[in-house]
Formats: sequence, structure tokens, C-alpha cells
Amino acid sequence: MNLTPAHIDFTTLNPNTTLMELEAFLNQAIAAQYIAVCVSPCFISVAQKTLESTQIKLGSVSGFPNGDQPTIVKLNEIKEYIALGIREIDFVINRHWVKSGQWHMIERELKDILDVCHYKNITSKWIVESSELSEEELLKVIDIANSTSLNFMKTSTGIWGKADINSVKIMKANLKETIEIKASGGINTKELAQEFIDLGVKRIGTSTNLF
Repeated sequence: MNLTPAHIDFTTLNPNTTLMELEAFLNQAIAAQYIAVCVSPCFISVAQKTLESTQIKLGSVSGFPNGDQPTIVKLNEIKEYIALGIREIDFVINRHWVKSGQWHMIERELKDILDVCHYKNITSKWIVESSELSEEELLKVIDIANSTSLNFMKTSTGIWGKADINSVKIMKANLKETIEIKASGGINTKELAQEFIDLGVKRIGTSTNLF
């Protein structure tokens, strides 16, 4: 399968982004007809107004970039962003819990977040920062995901780690078929994006306008 705009989650999460730059970013997304955009939470309302007459799905992030907020904070964030108009949410795993082996806490948080997403028909994307995990940890995280109705497992925030081929291969080999993969972090060329598409990745997160 060839890379197309339907694979692209066009992303702007730079804290220095201005309103003028946001509008330019949204116009690029509209021109390219990307499937989705992911914007900083403070820009959700502006983006929603600009995109409301398009088919582009609006998304944002929760627990970004560290994932170490209490679960209730993530839940409240997601509920507020839904009220503002998002249709997709990328939320970050708590790596303190991963490294401490607190798998029950990770599973509980994931299921609590998914309850909110499913009730409001929001596409869920779990950022697991795969390049920062051991293979054993990644396999355990995948096992937890497989016990849920998660929509996407996402490789990276792009802050702490980047998308890597090996992690995606592990995900593809072990995730159940209903969970898709989003590769994100350091993907700034069509050629690199195509490598991930060839592995079976469904979405590419990038801040580079590839089309």
C-alpha cells in the first residue's frame, strides 16, 4: 500500500506555535485533505471552527508528554476536550508504573479512559513510548491493550522517543487485529513514512507537511 493523505495525522504540538502559524497549519491540512490533525489543547476551539465544514478529524493530547498525571486529571482533560469538539485523543502511558511493574494500575487507567472514549465515540490512541521500553515491557503493555477495545497503539510522543522499526514489528506481530498502529516521532520524509506503512502501520503522526 502506498502512503496517502488518509494515513496522516498532521500534528502541531510545539509550545511556541502562534495563532498565525496554527491557521497556516490548518490550511495545509485542508489543502492536503489529511485524515486528521492533532493540536495543542489550547487550540482545540480555534481548530474546531476552522475544520467544522471539512471531513478532517480533530484530535488532541492528554497526559502529554510525560503521562505521569493522576488518572483523574487525564479523564477530566479528555472530557473537557470532547466538549470542545475533538473526535480523537492521543493519551500517554505512565512510564513510572511501567518501570515499577504496576501493571494493574496501567490496566485500570487504560480501561477508565476507554470508557470515556467509547461513550462519546472518540478514537483512542495510546502513546506507549515504545522506544523507551524493553521488549518484555512492550509485550506486557501489548498484552494489556489486547484485553481492551483500544483503537490505536501509538509508538511515541516524539519528545522522549521516536518511532522505530523494531517496536512496530513487535506490535504488529502481537497486537490483536482490531488494534491499529500509529507511528509517530521523527517521521519527516515520505520515504520513512512509507517504511512504516509497509509494516502495516495505519496512521503516521508527523509535523512535516508530506503532501
